Amino acid sequence: MRRAAAGTLAFAMSLAAPCPARAQAGEGTVVDTVIVSGASRLPATTVLTLAGVLTGRSISYRDVQRAIHTLYGTGQYEDIRVSQGTVDGREALRFDLIERPMLARWTLRGATAVSEGSVRGKARLYEGQPYDPAAAARTRATIDSIYRQKGYYLARVDLRELPQDDGSLRVVFDVDEGRRVAIAQVEVEGNRRFSDEQVTDRLKTGPEGFFWFQKGEYKEDQLETDLRERLPEFYGNRGFVDFQVVRDTLLVHEETGKATLVLEIDEGEQYRVGTFEIVGNRKYPTQFLGQYYPFSDTTGGGFLGFGGSRGPPVFDRARWDEATQNVRTFYYNNGYIYAEVRPVLTRRTGPDGVNLVDLRWQVGEGTPAIVNKVSIRGNTITHEDVIRRSILMVPGDVFRQEALLRSYQTVSNLGFFEQPLPPPRYEPANEQGDVDVVFEVKERHTGNVNFGASLGQGTGV
Repeated sequence: MRRAAAGTLAFAMSLAAPCPARAQAGEGTVVDTVIVSGASRLPATTVLTLAGVLTGRSISYRDVQRAIHTLYGTGQYEDIRVSQGTVDGREALRFDLIERPMLARWTLRGATAVSEGSVRGKARLYEGQPYDPAAAARTRATIDSIYRQKGYYLARVDLRELPQDDGSLRVVFDVDEGRRVAIAQVEVEGNRRFSDEQVTDRLKTGPEGFFWFQKGEYKEDQLETDLRERLPEFYGNRGFVDFQVVRDTLLVHEETGKATLVLEIDEGEQYRVGTFEIVGNRKYPTQFLGQYYPFSDTTGGGFLGFGGSRGPPVFDRARWDEATQNVRTFYYNNGYIYAEVRPVLTRRTGPDGVNLVDLRWQVGEGTPAIVNKVSIRGNTITHEDVIRRSILMVPGDVFRQEALLRSYQTVSNLGFFEQPLPPPRYEPANEQGDVDVVFEVKERHTGNVNFGASLGQGTGV
């Protein structure tokens, strides 16, 4: 801090003057009294406690540095000056404090595309607290970032500090939204296998066009999804497993509000399917789990490297991920909820120079989970037996995810509870890995009251 350095410097220079009460060189100065000026919110005793400066002891410039740093850290002070001198023949250390004004209120003015509530949820600028210029600057940057996410790259935010009669401060963020940026064209660099049009067709972020729905709107979060999910999925499903977006740049023309989106990509090499193996499986044989393998009908390597006649196909990331998830689901539905199925891809170059990816499922089965207890919570009117008849699992059963899902659907369809029904959860019950299943319900209130009456034993109602 520049102010802190100045205060320390003033004190250090004062140490150079001759003083009878001075300790030996390098040991600092022994002061008899400490004076605090300008403290109205915190008592002087509290300031001295925070500063950690004690009379009757040697005080060096490092002690003053620490005191200034601590006092600034409270957020109460705008300026701190430290000086040393003689008062009534006694060595005195003086702290002159200038307090920050209190922030009375801050508002957002001129904003229509962004609500003040959305800004307040992210800002760290607090009313009724000492005003922090750094927090105000961060809030200004936050507002600018929100506008950029919405495509208003030409928006300008001005920070105005308005002193009030009572000494407090009011802050106004004046916003000139400008026009929303419209993408006029998308340029792709680095693509060799697919044309610009084929690549841009996979994006939801596109240039404006003739039709009314082709607005060319720029949304930062939508572009992020395009670059992190849609483009890698497009290339990954065609064997380009090393594809990556190197850089994206938005070139905005300030006068027209039109922009050019430039995407630099690295397609990498295209890979075909090599060998396939399953390791770690004990409960279910390899031939059985191999039925989920998605490339056995087309690959020349085939299952475990055998079979097939049409040559290795292009690797398809989507098919591989779906097959892996199907194996996981199979284990979960048979009680192995702790099973792990890890897909492993190993890149290599075949003898004929073809890029191949060898595939493997690394299986860790664990032990099957047994249902220890089934609990129902929240039912105040519906009898528990009615709900239990809809639950397709009982204590002692092997836990099956499919049975849990069907039970959830059946209980939900009873029509007695508010929708959507919270998904049931399962919790560890013991060290053996068994689970307790919990269904949470909330009775549906219709507002109707039905009165029933019956005659019994010939008399009474």
